[in-house]
Amino acid sequence: MITRKTSGYRKSQGAVLIVSLILLMVMTLIGVSAIDTSTLQSQMTRNSLYARNLYQKSLSEIEAQYEKMKGSQYLTNVLTASPLPSKDNDPGLSIPDTAVETYDAGDPYSQSVIVSFSGNGPPPSGYSLGLFIGKNFEIDSTSSVTGTGSESDQTQGLNYPAPASD
Repeated sequence: MITRKTSGYRKSQGAVLIVSLILLMVMTLIGVSAIDTSTLQSQMTRNSLYARNLYQKSLSEIEAQYEKMKGSQYLTNVLTASPLPSKDNDPGLSIPDTAVETYDAGDPYSQSVIVSFSGNGPPPSGYSLGLFIGKNFEIDSTSSVTGTGSESDQTQGLNYPAPASD
């Protein structure tokens, strides 16, 4: 009985090695595939985070510019930079990255803003038609992440009330 087991083992000496190498190769391929999948998911998550942050940064700058427009000197600067409602000829007041209201030197985002006057119209609701006119403005905020292709461009129009005598 002992001689039978020994002779059987001698015939299959290389089979275990070949089977274990095949299983090891299959497990390696599964591991590499899992790493590739997790890397792709990590990149997709990072890009989604960039997209949301860029969107919020652009909207925050638009809100900051709206608040800044409550000052009469700033309105004068915008009206001087774009006196006509023609967007092609008068690009408006262009604000570079370091001059935007939400600028932070430590963040990886770059941003630019263009505030332009697009003409007069009726005043916003709640203002008398004879006493006030509406000054229509457009705020265009573009944000991007340095070193990537991620970008967000948000535009908002606003109707600012002004006395009819202006």
